[in-house]
Amino acid sequence: MKQILTSILLLLSYFSISQNDKILNLKNAVDTLFFTDKEEGLKLSNQGLELSFIENDTFYITYFLDQSGELNRMAGDYDLAIKQLKQCLNYKVGWEDLKDLSLTYNNLGKAYNQKGNHELALFNFIEALKLMEEDENLIGQAFYLNNIGTVCDLQHDYFKALDYYKQSLNIKYALQDSSGIAASSTNVGITYFNLGEYEKAINYHQKAYELYKLGSNITKTARTLSNIGKSYVELGKYNQAKKYFNKVVLIENQIEDELLKITFNNNLAELYLKENKLDSAQFFNDKSKILAKASNSYKGLMNASFVQSKIYESNNDFRLALFEERTRALYNDSIVNEATVYAVADMESKYNLAKKEKEIQNKNFQIQKQKLEQEKEANQKKFYLALLVAALILMGLLYFFYIKKKQINTLLLTQNNLVKNKNESLEQIKQELMTELEDKTEILEKVFTKNQSKNLPPELLSLSKREMEVLACLALGNTDQEIADKLFISKSTAKTHLRRIYSKLLVNGRGGAVAIAHKYDIIGNIAA
Repeated sequence: MKQILTSILLLLSYFSISQNDKILNLKNAVDTLFFTDKEEGLKLSNQGLELSFIENDTFYITYFLDQSGELNRMAGDYDLAIKQLKQCLNYKVGWEDLKDLSLTYNNLGKAYNQKGNHELALFNFIEALKLMEEDENLIGQAFYLNNIGTVCDLQHDYFKALDYYKQSLNIKYALQDSSGIAASSTNVGITYFNLGEYEKAINYHQKAYELYKLGSNITKTARTLSNIGKSYVELGKYNQAKKYFNKVVLIENQIEDELLKITFNNNLAELYLKENKLDSAQFFNDKSKILAKASNSYKGLMNASFVQSKIYESNNDFRLALFEERTRALYNDSIVNEATVYAVADMESKYNLAKKEKEIQNKNFQIQKQKLEQEKEANQKKFYLALLVAALILMGLLYFFYIKKKQINTLLLTQNNLVKNKNESLEQIKQELMTELEDKTEILEKVFTKNQSKNLPPELLSLSKREMEVLACLALGNTDQEIADKLFISKSTAKTHLRRIYSKLLVNGRGGAVAIAHKYDIIGNIAA
């Protein structure tokens, strides 16, 4: 229900915002879905790409071309991925952000690599490496050196692969990148294993294991332990191999990579087969085969068939051993070229297998058709439910805004009344103060006029009317603040008048001024 409400709100906001905001929202959604829901992420990325082309916004065009290309690669549509990434590079001619440009070359290299075009994969990885060298970006250089090594590894050019892997490893040591060191050490170890140098392979896998066990990545730790065990098996050191395999057994349930589980159980089966412990070998091989079938892993099934043939051979059951060898060849052809999948089977087996596959296809088609119909019906229900929920939300919002508006109007009316009453009170106070001020002013004017008629000393006669008022208040014993309040002036103004009074009367302060005021009866007249 929460997801439906969220979708409705996003839908409503989508139609109420500008085109640029729509593109930005799609970008933010793709950033999130790239790691959580790649299928939905690809759908939204394509929408963003269409809007970006309409707006002719190069930034967003390149962003969505990069994302769509990478997501299509992950979905197995390598041709479309390559097309989009090459188009992205055309838009990035003269691109100043070398790191961003290198990532597009890297994505294109991965697409070519998975398509099987290792030469073009190598070319694009090297282009990415050149950009990182120009940018003096060591992290990027290490990353692309590793990718180049991977392509060489796939081409079975192991010595060249080792060279690139070790260059990457040296940079990671310089950067003190522990996770990178572990990953590159693993690659070097696997390459030495492929070369048959098992002791060296173990040394590098041990380095990786020491780093991985400090972290919390169970899968990488298990893979490294399995690699060490496999190397010891090839050396004939079975007890050492078991030591590392047993560590994997303890954490097997926490491993998320199903292919790793298949490989690990196959490794155990091979170990027990070499020790001639056929029951144990059979147990782990059966387990490996079950996992491989569940994951549709041809390589896992091929390895399981190989071990099974050896088990039958050890039991002198050569007919079944031959059958397993043929099955292994069948799976091996499936890995290399699906067109030769039945090359090792006779005509009867080919016919029966094709018939079985047709039945499975028809069954899968019916299941898929039924599933699509169910999904269509479910989507219709969701759509109508979404409309209903949207209508209810809209009505709720309208009612909420109505209540809020009513409350605000009531509050404003109340506030206006309070302000009106306050203003009336202030006006009344103002009138009272003005009356008092007029009375005070009249008294002070009388005093000032009377004193002017006297024979006052020149110092007092030099005082202004306002200064005479301040002196009169001072003589009454008022503080600076009280003087300011009585004469409706600021405290700083009152202080300024006092300084001038002291200067004109030639006194040092308040005491001298008060004495003169009393002497000439200034205070007496005010008091009267």
